[in-house]
Amino acid sequence: MTKIKFTRALHKSHVFSLFLYFITALFSFAQTYEARWDQLISHKTPEWFKDAKFGIFVHWGVYSVPAYNGVGFYAEWYPRDMYRSNHDSYDYHVKSYGSPGVFGYADFIESFTASRWDPKRWAKLFKQSGAKLVVPVAEHHDGFAMWDSQLTLWDAKDKGPKRDIIGDLGKAVRAEGLKYAPSYHRERHFAYYLDHQQKWLDGTPFSGIQEELKRHPERREFYGPFTLSDAFIKDYRARWDEICDKYKPDMMWFDGINIFKFHPTHPQVVKFKDTLRFMVADYLNKGLKWNKQLLVNNKGQGPNFPLDFGVLEQDYMVKKDIPGYEWICSRGMGTSYGINFVEDKDGLYPSVDELIELLIDVCSKNGFFLLNIGPNADGTISQHQQLRLRGIGQWLEANGEAIFNTRPWKTYGCDNIRYTCKGDDLYVFVLTHPGMYLFLDDELINFKKDTEIIWLQTKEKVKWRKSHMGDGVGLKLPLRQNTDPGNPLNAAHVFKIVGGAKKIKK
Repeated sequence: MTKIKFTRALHKSHVFSLFLYFITALFSFAQTYEARWDQLISHKTPEWFKDAKFGIFVHWGVYSVPAYNGVGFYAEWYPRDMYRSNHDSYDYHVKSYGSPGVFGYADFIESFTASRWDPKRWAKLFKQSGAKLVVPVAEHHDGFAMWDSQLTLWDAKDKGPKRDIIGDLGKAVRAEGLKYAPSYHRERHFAYYLDHQQKWLDGTPFSGIQEELKRHPERREFYGPFTLSDAFIKDYRARWDEICDKYKPDMMWFDGINIFKFHPTHPQVVKFKDTLRFMVADYLNKGLKWNKQLLVNNKGQGPNFPLDFGVLEQDYMVKKDIPGYEWICSRGMGTSYGINFVEDKDGLYPSVDELIELLIDVCSKNGFFLLNIGPNADGTISQHQQLRLRGIGQWLEANGEAIFNTRPWKTYGCDNIRYTCKGDDLYVFVLTHPGMYLFLDDELINFKKDTEIIWLQTKEKVKWRKSHMGDGVGLKLPLRQNTDPGNPLNAAHVFKIVGGAKKIKK
């Protein structure tokens, strides 16, 4: 009798398990993405990204060898500009290396050694900076793959460093608990080395490259194919699929694809754009298999995609108010993303204070701050850049509670004041130290008799009282422990108002 009961119970359990399996399978099927924009738009921004707020962008490649493009130009665009006879980089190249037709961009590869590169040291520095996401460039417009690729010999495993840069860095970064997203910028490569603006589907390579190819015809695979051909589109997707399958990026990155703007109805352009749509769907479906919340950026120009898809990202983007969507402000340490010795030798970068204030401003407006570094060709990061990363990290160690896992409030702030909130708690950022007193608007902030205010830097409770004039609330601040203007902790001061974000009852 007992045996029969057990068998029946087992049967019921088995049936229930099968039921759960089919329900789960049905749910998973329902969640898969079709390659249709009306469905892809439904993809939600991951919560981890909304919480992370700050990340490190890394532009490192063959262009790090010349490390130049004057002042005000992107150094990572040296591979193109060195062939433009009317550009400063052409004159610099001729003076430093000779004619670009004799010493071409490909000749820099053997000097891109990464001889002093330590991915674990990089990862620890990124962790120390407070960053939650690391985005190294897997391939820029120049066409050099920074991973161990089976699709080309023009990669970091076969030439230059002879290492799987993307793979080794990914292991180190993820060991520190950070998100990892190798970015992919090959979409401009087919026109990158053409002797005209990127408005055409095909054309003639720069004269220097033509001269170079006569002596080194094997380099055509590196510089070419010089047209938006079926072969390029196929290779473009294949390389991304390889990155995706090898490294499982937490974000899919697209750069600005100008050809969509110049020739939106051309059959090849339509085919390319359709390919991107299928790539996005495939990537998001892989995320379901990986059980990972994935992110896709939208450059917001061209346009690459419908403007309501993905997370809007642009270089040096600023917002004047809080938009109703998440966005990314990416920027170089200076003007360049890749290392530019003209900027770096004298540390011609924004100060630590300025970068911290920018981080605060972006976060107060529902944004994500992606700060780029440009390492040297040997794999070292300059002291000027390290100083700024560590300074941001020092400030975040004391005040990160007001940045991470927060959301924008009903107003971003005004003048030198910024706000974020977390639940019912309100964080007030003062971008310039107010002295002994700080006045806040009690029509915005929910103050009660027992409201507690904490100065995050010192963890001290701050005394406050209603103004005699009835025009706000005054905070009496403790004396600063360190008045050194070079101390990152003095970049901006943060006050936590417990319950201050609650809706005020009229």
